[in-house]
Amino acid sequence: LGQKGPLRLVYWLEASLPWPFQHRACRFAVEAVDCMSAGEQPQQIVILLDSQEAPSICPELLEAERTPEWQGVLAEVLDSGFILTPPEVGGTSGTKVQVLLNLDPKMIVPDWLVKYSAMNLCLLIFLQYRAAVQLARTQ
Repeated sequence: LGQKGPLRLVYWLEASLPWPFQHRACRFAVEAVDCMSAGEQPQQIVILLDSQEAPSICPELLEAERTPEWQGVLAEVLDSGFILTPPEVGGTSGTKVQVLLNLDPKMIVPDWLVKYSAMNLCLLIFLQYRAAVQLARTQ
């Protein structure tokens, strides 16, 4: 939806649910913190996700939300994030990934559906991360 610099973005995800549920959308801010400098311990990249921070990155979203174009329920990502840590300093042989995802879908759902949806959301975020890495390598 928008960005403020290369490390602060706002994403919008939509999920079409079968009847009798309403469609869900999730708008959240993504902020990456690069802690990979030589003097920082532990060396890692932290990616923070939060719906409440999206208007601070893209203030025009508040006005856009007042238009009745999209019909559905706005879910929220709350105080979530990823921590990406290389196995050794300067290592290129893999990455340790830690995920904390707090999602409020604004409805009561069974546990299996929450786990399935969270895994799909993580996969979508990793695909975006991989695309960003490929873009960074070409520049």
